[in-house]
Amino acid sequence: TADGLSVVAGTFATALGGSVQVSADGSFVYTPPVGSVAQDSFDYTLRNAAVPALTGTGRAVISFNGLVWYVNGAAAGGGNGTSTSPFNSLASLNGAGGSGDVDGAGDIIHVMKGNAAYAVAFRLENNQTLTSESTDLAVGGHTLRAAVPANVPSIAATSGSAITLASGNTVRGFGVSNTSGKGISGSAIGTTVLDRVTVTTTNGTGIEALGSGTFSVLGSENTVSSTSAPALVVHNVNIAAAGLNFRSLSSSGGSTGVTLTNTGAAGGLTVTGDGTNT
Repeated sequence: TADGLSVVAGTFATALGGSVQVSADGSFVYTPPVGSVAQDSFDYTLRNAAVPALTGTGRAVISFNGLVWYVNGAAAGGGNGTSTSPFNSLASLNGAGGSGDVDGAGDIIHVMKGNAAYAVAFRLENNQTLTSESTDLAVGGHTLRAAVPANVPSIAATSGSAITLASGNTVRGFGVSNTSGKGISGSAIGTTVLDRVTVTTTNGTGIEALGSGTFSVLGSENTVSSTSAPALVVHNVNIAAAGLNFRSLSSSGGSTGVTLTNTGAAGGLTVTGDGTNT
């Protein structure tokens, strides 16, 4: 460097078991330990170019804004859920009630389209975000991956609920289907947001929110199509000021298409239509 100091280059372990590749100009590439959001650190060494025996050490401390798990159905097996080694299914993140899986409350699950639908009935944990590569992946104000809008992954179940909400969830950018059950459902959902979802169900409600909480469906691209069951049921859950926004809601063969009861006064239901049906 201009002042005769350089950083000793190399690849080193961090305090928590991650790794860091340090360059002589002081830049570095940090790989965190899998599944950790604890504060990490690594030591580095400065050297005087004129007198190489003169060295000093410093410590860099790294803090985290969130934990992201990556899933790509087209990836090889044996992944650990990192961006460079994603899981190839949602199974490792889908323990009953959060037991026996690697993710935790508040985590972000980022799903690539893969090469087929994810055949699973998936249960979220409290305050988790389930997002797809069709939307930006932003954490702490930084965009980690730009959206690829055409790459919308699908979650396809054959019973139960394709996506079961916990409390405080965000679900963004998915096709959701169930051949004998519900699409997206939850009870006591806290503040929950859906955005850019396409839901198709048979013998089960398309989207259902019950019990308590505040609910919004954002954007103009959301659609629900259900057979032999309602398209939308919201009961004892407040509709947020942003409202429930759909391009289309369709229900055939059921006694009711849409049921909204005791949903507060802040927001309502909007169906814009797609030029052919609503």
